[in-house]
Amino acid sequence: MEKEQSDSKEEFVSIGNTDIVSNSEEKQENIETNRQKDKDNQQETNNQEKTEEKPDTETNNKKQSSDKSSKNVVFSLIIIVILILGLVYYNQFFVASKLEDFDSAITGRNIKGVVEDSYVFKNIEFKYIESLWYFTLHNDRTGRDYNIPLHFGPREVIDVPLEGKLNDAFINDDQVYITFEPMDGFTERLTYVTLASAELSLNLKQAINRDIVSACAENFTVSCKDRPIITCDNTDKAVIFIKYDNQTKVELKDNCVIVSGKEKELTKAVDRLLLYWYGILDY
Repeated sequence: MEKEQSDSKEEFVSIGNTDIVSNSEEKQENIETNRQKDKDNQQETNNQEKTEEKPDTETNNKKQSSDKSSKNVVFSLIIIVILILGLVYYNQFFVASKLEDFDSAITGRNIKGVVEDSYVFKNIEFKYIESLWYFTLHNDRTGRDYNIPLHFGPREVIDVPLEGKLNDAFINDDQVYITFEPMDGFTERLTYVTLASAELSLNLKQAINRDIVSACAENFTVSCKDRPIITCDNTDKAVIFIKYDNQTKVELKDNCVIVSGKEKELTKAVDRLLLYWYGILDY
């Protein structure tokens, strides 16, 4: 009977120990499981925080970009305002100070424009207004001051060769023949010859007080039919021959002046001659 009781106690103890071990292991597993859950929850929380931080970073970047764009716009507006104020200042104080208003004795019209450029040559001021160089010159014969326009100033024509000498017949003659080689039809060449002839005629008539007679070197066009045929060789009168030529120069030959040039160079040669007669380029 005691043996059975002893066996029953041992069995109970054994079973009890097993339960204890089992309970201990179960508790340990629960602890481990809880730890893992806590770890997973912490990881998930961290991920959520990072996810929440990312939009904030993007928002900050967008905000910074927007702020930068706003600054650029403001800066551009400031520059535009400065430019506008600068233009207003220029027009009021700089341009207005260079505005010229005078009567041209050569063209007979009032000149009012902005002086785009100017320089002094031999104590005479040359002003560039409306594509022409203006200067004021006193004529002792008439006692008048003349505002004279030329397409070229002394600096532009100083290198044009001027050679020879005129005789007393040319110097003392009050009438000058301006002659040229006639051309059929309206050509570009005729345009430059006409421009040079007009510049020469206006200055001779208005400022130098010479009577002008238009002539032709040959008679084979309708425009020359009723004009005198004049060359440097068939008269002892004062003659100026406008010659369309590749070489730009002025030749003085007794009673004749030959002004040569091509396109705009022809007018440049005319202005070289006029500035010589005005005493500004006296060589």
